[in-house]
Amino acid sequence: KTLSKGDRFNIVRFGTDFQDLFAESLEYNEHTLGKAVAYVREIKADLGGTEIYPALKHIFNMPQLKSHRRELMVLTDGEVGNVNEVISLAQDHRNDTRIFSFGIGYGSSESLVRGLARVTHGAAEFISPDEQIEAKVLAQFSRVATPAMNNVRIDWQGMRIKQSPVEIPPIFSGDSFTVYGLVESGKPNGDVTLTATIGEREVSWSAPVQSEDDGNLIPTLWARSYIRWLESDPLLDGGSSQTVRKREVRKKGLVEIGLRYNLMS
Repeated sequence: KTLSKGDRFNIVRFGTDFQDLFAESLEYNEHTLGKAVAYVREIKADLGGTEIYPALKHIFNMPQLKSHRRELMVLTDGEVGNVNEVISLAQDHRNDTRIFSFGIGYGSSESLVRGLARVTHGAAEFISPDEQIEAKVLAQFSRVATPAMNNVRIDWQGMRIKQSPVEIPPIFSGDSFTVYGLVESGKPNGDVTLTATIGEREVSWSAPVQSEDDGNLIPTLWARSYIRWLESDPLLDGGSSQTVRKREVRKKGLVEIGLRYNLMS
């Protein structure tokens, strides 16, 4: 009901198999809304397991109007066995589809929900059993409707930094986002500058950086963030010799950081 006149939509439910509401996305109007509401009221969890790959592939193969960008809302409460394969499929379509994902309940796959959003420049939300769903659904649709900051990058002003996350995802209006930087060499020299694009316009902000003894908390937060990034690359699941070598290098890095900061991975 948050859709607007001129939008087109469809609903695809999935389990072991998948089913469409419409053969193709239809224009949002009183008639199609009525059919969708009636359909949703009748849906039961009766399609078996959580086989999301065929459903996603079916959606990506559906016709798409050049005048409309495809925004995909994915809701799941389950685990899947082929997370890397699913995320790689989504990444192949990141130029024409953004995924806004919901993990519902304690059994949903965090790596899947976050990964789908990350590789398509969307956003993820998690909803626990005792939470109201409405606020987070409205937050996701608000992100769909407003332009995000893209191509976000930081000029560390001469410092050699091991940044986490290495690639900063799009940042949406009203969201907060934390970037950690481990200083490998150099000292703060002037302001650190964040630059991004909103639509066709480039924007930037600067902030002073001070050196101080901040104890163990922030370094540990950096380490946890960096370990998550190392673990998240879906392209390291193949069997080529080059991939195996990359995986071994990454595994060695994971172990070294985990031991240094006393973190499990």
